[in-house]
Amino acid sequence: MTTKNELDELKEIRKKLESKLSKEQLAAFDVHIANLELSIRRGIEVEHWASLHAASYYQPRSMRIDNGHEQLIKHSYDILIYAAETLLAQGKILHPVISGPVRFIINEIPFHRDGISLFVCVKLLSNGMYAEAHWDFVSMIRKADVLLEKFGKSRTDLTILDVNGRPIVPGCHKPRV
Repeated sequence: MTTKNELDELKEIRKKLESKLSKEQLAAFDVHIANLELSIRRGIEVEHWASLHAASYYQPRSMRIDNGHEQLIKHSYDILIYAAETLLAQGKILHPVISGPVRFIINEIPFHRDGISLFVCVKLLSNGMYAEAHWDFVSMIRKADVLLEKFGKSRTDLTILDVNGRPIVPGCHKPRV
């Protein structure tokens, strides 16, 4: 559910980027913000795919990259953000990261390659770049895998753990150990 705090964060991002964006991009931001404000005022729960918790079948609670520090997972987007922040800490992400023919996973502004399509769920990274984080749990793992592979890591470097600390496998990620 989009909260007032997330809406305020989105407004701050718009304000920060105002001088860098075109009129069309600013208009896209304004429409998105207005729709979220209206939904909040009416009491309608607006849920992004990224804010959906994984099905209770998976019970994800934490993750590890390279058998390093265990990071708690509260939202599905935490998987992608932690993977990106790990790569940033290693000095590996310096430029936008493409996710497909028209999409970015990470960009300098929260827009896709066409320059008009705003990221659905914008997350600010520690280097000032933005991550697109609207996918569901399984897709977030796949996007994190793609991101890690682009920067020389293996799919086996990412481990999602259940409440008991056992590796879990949503979809076809990797075999349960």
